Amino acid sequence: MKIQLISLCLLFGFSSSPIAEETKNAEHRYIIDVVKSLKDIIHEQQNEETAQATLKHIKGSKALIKNNQYQGQQIIQSEKLNGFIGVKYNNKKASVAVYSTTPLKVRYATRYYQVFRNLLQEQYKEIRHNHFDLGDKVIARIKKQARKVTIDVYREKN
Repeated sequence: MKIQLISLCLLFGFSSSPIAEETKNAEHRYIIDVVKSLKDIIHEQQNEETAQATLKHIKGSKALIKNNQYQGQQIIQSEKLNGFIGVKYNNKKASVAVYSTTPLKVRYATRYYQVFRNLLQEQYKEIRHNHFDLGDKVIARIKKQARKVTIDVYREKN
């Protein structure tokens, strides 16, 4: 009886894995919109005002203001803060745009990294390990650190 119960539990555990994987991917689909917006900012080398307007169009995006100064955007999904977006400017033109998750437990950072990487692989061509070609010489690099995942979007240097 115990063996049958254990094997039944294992059967259900393995059979539901693909469904759980699809749910995770659907839950984190917002990252594709974020990467597309960051690509637009870098490709067009937008100034601060234009970049802010582009970032406002991301679903769940909210301006992060500290001490009456704009610090970037927050991404809020399902009433939960998921990450931050910042843009670095060089001569008043966007040069690097970064999405970073909030600090996570290490195992969750690994899961986010795997899901984000899979979504990027579905959408874009991987030219080097963790580097994806977004088109028009714009590159997205995904990086997992101990407690967070970051995606940097920048223009490839010749």
